[in-house]
Order: sequence, then C-alpha cells, then structure tokens
Amino acid sequence: MTVLDPAGQFVYSTYLGGSARDDLTAFAIDAGGNTYVAGSTGSSNFPTLNAAQPVYQDGLSDCFVAKLDALGGLVYSTYLGGSFREPPSLLVTDVSQNAYLVGSTESVDFPTLNAVQPSYASPGFQDVFVTKLNAAGLLVYSTYLGGDKNDQATKLAVDAVGNAYVAGGTASTSFPTANAVQATFGGGSGFFAADAFVTKLNPAGAFVYSTYLGGSGGDGSGFDLAVDAGGYAYLAGFTSSSDFPTAHALQPALRGGGDAFVTKLNPAGGFVYSTFLGGSGNDGASRVGFDASGNAYVAGFTASIDLPVESPLQATLNGVSDAFVAKLADAPPAAEVVEPVGGDEGSPIAVDGSLSGDDIGIRLYEWDCENDGAFDVSSPSPNGSACTYTDDGAFTLRLRVTDTGDQTAEDTASVTVANVAPTATFANLSGPIIQGQTAVLAFSTPHDPSVDDTLAGFSYSYDCDGNLSFEVAPSAAASHACPYPVAGTFTARGRIEDKDFGSTEYTVAVVVLNPRQGIDLLTQKVNELVAGGSLSPDPAGGLIAKLEAAAQQLDKGKTNPAVNQLAAFINQVEGLVDAGQLPAQDGQMLIGCASQIIAALGA
Repeated sequence: MTVLDPAGQFVYSTYLGGSARDDLTAFAIDAGGNTYVAGSTGSSNFPTLNAAQPVYQDGLSDCFVAKLDALGGLVYSTYLGGSFREPPSLLVTDVSQNAYLVGSTESVDFPTLNAVQPSYASPGFQDVFVTKLNAAGLLVYSTYLGGDKNDQATKLAVDAVGNAYVAGGTASTSFPTANAVQATFGGGSGFFAADAFVTKLNPAGAFVYSTYLGGSGGDGSGFDLAVDAGGYAYLAGFTSSSDFPTAHALQPALRGGGDAFVTKLNPAGGFVYSTFLGGSGNDGASRVGFDASGNAYVAGFTASIDLPVESPLQATLNGVSDAFVAKLADAPPAAEVVEPVGGDEGSPIAVDGSLSGDDIGIRLYEWDCENDGAFDVSSPSPNGSACTYTDDGAFTLRLRVTDTGDQTAEDTASVTVANVAPTATFANLSGPIIQGQTAVLAFSTPHDPSVDDTLAGFSYSYDCDGNLSFEVAPSAAASHACPYPVAGTFTARGRIEDKDFGSTEYTVAVVVLNPRQGIDLLTQKVNELVAGGSLSPDPAGGLIAKLEAAAQQLDKGKTNPAVNQLAAFINQVEGLVDAGQLPAQDGQMLIGCASQIIAALGA
C-alpha cells in the first residue's frame, strides 16, 4: 500500500499481509488523512493491532480491516470472520472515523455484536454481514443480514448522522424486513430469482427499515444507491418485472423486456416515488445521484427508440444502444378541502381533507383557519380537526398536506361563520312594588361565544309593560328603573344585542300592588320577621294592629285615617330600632314599604 504527496513523493509505502494470500478489495480515506483498507486473507499471521478479533479462524479465508494514520502508522488491524469464508466488498467511513464494512459470509460463527440478526440463516448459501468499527477499531455492531437463500450486498452508504444503508440482491423468501414498503419476496425463477433489498441501520445497529424491492422478474443486480443529507435514499437499476412496486410513478408500467427503475425512499423507508423508466427495448440504470433540492439524476443505457424524453439534448436513438441521462423531481400529492365549510362563531367547526389524495400516503394535514400564513391545527388524520372563529363572517380556509415523501400541496375553501346571539340573566330586582313606584329591571352575566362581540360590549333595550314596544332604546345600560303608576301584573321585556345585531329577548313578571294590597304585604313581612326571630311577638302585635286599622279605614274609603295609622306604624318601627328591638335593616324595609303605601295614597 502506497501514499504519495502532491509532488509525487512517498509519504509511506508498505506491505500489509501474512504468509498466505492476502487480497485488498475495499479502500477509504477520511478527512483526517487516515486510510482504511479491507480485504480477505488466508494468513494466520496477518499483522494485527488493537484487534477486535486477533486470531485467524482457520476457514477458507477471513476478512481483514486495517486503519493507518496519515503517516502510515497502524492504528488498528483485525481479522473479521468465522470458520468458512468472508469476502468483503464495500467499506465506507463517517465524520467520526467509524468504519463500516459489508460483505458476504458462509460462516455460522461470524462475530456478532448488537446484531439485528445474530445467527446465520442460510446453510449452504451466503448471508450478508454488516460491521461497524469505531475510531479505535472496537466493534460497535456486527450482524448477519440474510434469509434462506443467497443474499449479496452491492452498495453501502452512510449519512451525516451515522445511519448505514445497505443495498443488494436477495433470493431469500425470509430476508429480514422492518417498516417495509414491500414485506414479501416478489418472486422470479432461475437467473431472475432475485429481488433488490434496501436496509437502513441506525448508529447503534438497529433497524430503521429493511425492505424487498422487486417483482416476479429479475431486480436484484446491477443497480446503484445514493443517500442525501436528509436521509433520503435513491436507487436505480434494471427490472424485468411487470409488477415492480411503483408509487407516484412517472411511468407506472413496464414497456419493454426490461426497463430502468428509479426509487426514492424517505428517511423512515416510505416511498417518495418509484417508477419504471424505459421504452419498448431494453433499458437499465447504472448510476443515480441527487442535488440539494432533492432532484434525482439517473444515467444508464437504452436500446429503445421510444424512451420517454423531456427537453432532450438528443431526441432519438442513434445506435443499437445509447446512454441516457434523466433528471426526476418529486411528485406532489393533491390537496382538497371537503365543502361546504361553516358553523357558528365561538364553536369548533369541523374541517375535512379526506378528498386529498396521494398514492404513497399523506402523513400530515395542516389547517390555516383564516389563511393568515400560520397553521392553527395539524393532524395525521384528514378529519377530526376543527377551526374556531372569534367572530362571524366569511373566511378563507387553507389546507396543506404533506406526503410521506415530504412533498406538499395546498387547497383553499370559503368558510361561512354565523353570528350567535348573546345570552344573559334578566331579572326584576325590586320584587312586588306599590303602584306609583319603580321596578328595577336588570341584566347580569352576559355571554357571547364571539370574543370579538364580547370585547365590543352589548346594548340593552327595555319594554316595561310588555306592549311590544321598547320604551328604552338600545344603550349600554344593563339596568333600568321602570315606573308603574297603576296596580296590576305586567310582563316586562328586555333585549340584549351584540355588535352584529344578534339579539335575545327575555321576559319577567312585575307585580304592582294597590295600597290595600300593600298593607297586606306589609303585614306578611311583619309576621315573617317574627317567624325569623328578628322581632318579638309583643311589639309585633302592636304593629299588626296599626296595619289592620289602616286596612279597615281604606275599606271604608277613608284615606286620611289610614295614612295616620301608617304614620303611627312608622313611628313605632323607628322606636323599636332605637331600642335595639328590631335590626335597622329590617326596620328600614318596613318603613320603606309603609312610606310607598302612603305615597300611593297621595298623602
């Protein structure tokens, strides 16, 4: 192994091997100038240092992995193998100087650690192995990856956070799958009895996903893999399967004996798209790449005169077969709001995006209730979400859907929000009154489901006698004193109204007593004070006697003697209060009622 500086002079040049055959098959260099080499060895004395496996396993051959620093010093060197043979094929490193090695093994005792598949699955056939070594050469994980037939890895990539992506071909019906877009073997026979597979392992070696990719023809060889900074995997190759799995397909059907395929998987393993690409002849893709916008670039060969072209530099086939280059963009989903949309202000209004469509699946529905640029509600479900509007009116609702490939689409719809009338408690605060007095009608606890209406305030109207005409025009006064010059029972009305003219009316009874009825009410109140313990029976008897005398005078049509008895009643009440025999509050109530009767009598 030799390293030259920019001037072509030796930095170092060294043998690396033992007494038998040693073949280097994989090579990588990290940003620090460390060199990583891997291959197969039949030497029991291959040089080792800081080895994860220091001893040769006496099989046909073991894998070896070695790391040399920038000056050629050995950092580590280790065997990696079991009692049969392990030809390594692929080696990559990451920014943390971890080394990832992929190859094939037919050993039942290949070293494993933190393995997703700890056991050899296919005696007589070969499994894939995937091994990760840290910067010092210690095992992070090491695992078999295979099923009941031959499995071979042909591509290996690592993303910026240390997820490993392994792709290859499998003829196994029991290849391990997880979160798969295709969980079962597609089929095939003879030479074509193979599917592609793609497996993603997280930095600790656990499955993120593992999936077949193929149909009933041949799909398991001659393809390429690339992984972008976001963890999207791009695959391109050759398929002869008419039932190769497609999604968001630019070309959904096989057109020739074999077509190219291009597949893009999201970081969780779901389809962004998967498509055929070819014409009536044979076509295959051998390289795939990407740009910062997530567009895929595919190159390969075509023998088709009708290969689909777009903005072509060369529009026709010029030979038996030509190269082709294609650039593919992600296909968006379709967003559609179920209409009509409407409801009441202040209440949740259901929104529904179930008419939206995407053949790879929509993972997120976002709702901008007033189309103001901010999404108010989000859900993985098309329905079950709701928008609440603080006021009535016409609004524009915006829906954004995101599919499993992180492609988005939007739709808008009109929302009609109805005004809801405010509510309140309406009461007569005065109770029964004497004719000629006023009753206070009042609103309390006003409520409107519209926040905007509540902040704007309410207006109140009053119809004191229930004659269907509001005597008091709308105002901000939440109470009003209604005069009642004659006795009777009246049905008073009150109306509360919001800024959008939504209103609710209430009624309340107002009982207006004539003077004779007022004396009976006053007598009842004295008896209630006695029953409640506020007034002793003896002085109460004197009060009731005066009221009975006043009633008798009124019955005879004699107003002045009745007024005199009521005045005497007031004097006695005042004396009881002064003597502490009657609470002042109760005294004021009795005096007020008696005074109203006197006023009603015109005295």
